[in-house]
Amino acid sequence: MAVLQKIRSIIFDLVFYSFSVTILIVCCPLIWILPRSFLEKVAFLWAKTSRYLLYKIVRLKVVFHNLDKIQDLTKNGPVIFACQHQSALDVILPYFILKKFSVVLKKELLYIPLIGLYHLRLGSIFVNRKRGLLSIRHMFKNAQKQISLKRSILIYPEGHRFKPGDKINCQPGVFLLYQKLNCTVIPISLNTGLFWGRRTPFKKPGTISVKIEPAINPGLKKIEFMQALNESFQKKTAS
Repeated sequence: MAVLQKIRSIIFDLVFYSFSVTILIVCCPLIWILPRSFLEKVAFLWAKTSRYLLYKIVRLKVVFHNLDKIQDLTKNGPVIFACQHQSALDVILPYFILKKFSVVLKKELLYIPLIGLYHLRLGSIFVNRKRGLLSIRHMFKNAQKQISLKRSILIYPEGHRFKPGDKINCQPGVFLLYQKLNCTVIPISLNTGLFWGRRTPFKKPGTISVKIEPAINPGLKKIEFMQALNESFQKKTAS
């Protein structure tokens, strides 16, 4: 990677983290007073600004495909969004394109100062992966509560970040939600890992594609569902 691009990445990190921390500090004293709808607007502003900074500083553009499907598929009630996970950017972009949703996160994030508190107020669902079946039951109970509040669920079914090209291996928790909540699942495929990798602070210029894939309707058996979801993630994201 060229030296100039590394410098751009460092500048982006400095601006991005300064901006993010400022938002958290400003909102923190009022987090239990401000309505959730206001905090969701703040999260949208954060995601929108992050996308802008990526483009202006790193020359990394984010393009969305089939966003019109979201409004059509959610008009009859909450759904489950199943998003690929290749990069830290994957936890930012959903706040730019989705409305009224609660995200399933690993419990470790709850203990990060300010960030954990903000997610707690937004109704995020924290999962302790070490507890196995008990963790899955806890996830379902909390997801059921959010669905009753007319909020969709966002889950990263792979469980952790994968490199582009790695074999897709979705965890069974997503099927439990699909089956028990009787909700449509909307896969979101992406290629963020090509430009913002798992274990590198440097970002590459280019175009990230985020695509809303065809919905998976309720009623499939586990094998059929997992195959459909894996195939959605294995498709090449439109350029």
